[in-house]
Amino acid sequence: MRSVENYPGYTTVYYRNLLGLTIAVVILNYFAKGRLDIFPIVAGVWLVLSYVLIPLSTSVARFGIFNVILLVADSILDIVAMGEHLSNLWNKLPIAPWHWGHNGEAMLITYWVLLWGAAVPNRTLAMIHFIPNAAYSRRGVWLLVGVIALHVTFVEDVIYFALLGYPPFVTRPPLDYAYLPTFIFVRHWTAWKVWLDATFGTIVFILTVVATYFTEIRQRLGRSIDGNPVN
Repeated sequence: MRSVENYPGYTTVYYRNLLGLTIAVVILNYFAKGRLDIFPIVAGVWLVLSYVLIPLSTSVARFGIFNVILLVADSILDIVAMGEHLSNLWNKLPIAPWHWGHNGEAMLITYWVLLWGAAVPNRTLAMIHFIPNAAYSRRGVWLLVGVIALHVTFVEDVIYFALLGYPPFVTRPPLDYAYLPTFIFVRHWTAWKVWLDATFGTIVFILTVVATYFTEIRQRLGRSIDGNPVN
């Protein structure tokens, strides 16, 4: 069986990459805000949580559940990173706002690249490596596609504002989502468009996880019928 024991070097690289990217995000956040706040602590907790859940992702079911948990953790990390639109409990925490003056937007793009373009995919690949027979297989590709669908359809943004206490489908700022990147087919994002997009991404994630889960069950049953031990 192909499992993580066959790829120990790869998982070590994933862990190192995740550590290095987290440190880079913390440093970038300091320069974007101009002072320290609780972001390094929150980023440290986020990193530890990722480290704990990665080796526990030994099945497709766990992979799906853990990615939902990590998506909420990603949103909390983003809230503390941005330090904007805070309300209720968040206002009581020492969270500094992101400075939009000199190089503020450029730093934000760099932050997106480091976190969403590198750290999260790196974490996802590490989790896939711990699922038996998933690494370098079509099952692993489908699981990666499902997680990517969650993030490119702005599911995290919906969770982000929900955690801040803003009700859904409110089009006034900050829920006009004007900060989101535009595409050829969407020139201006509204709350309804974001929620429809996020719903689509969630459905894709669920379908890929469910389909891969049944493939995993079918493979286990096949090994059982052949007389091989089922792990």
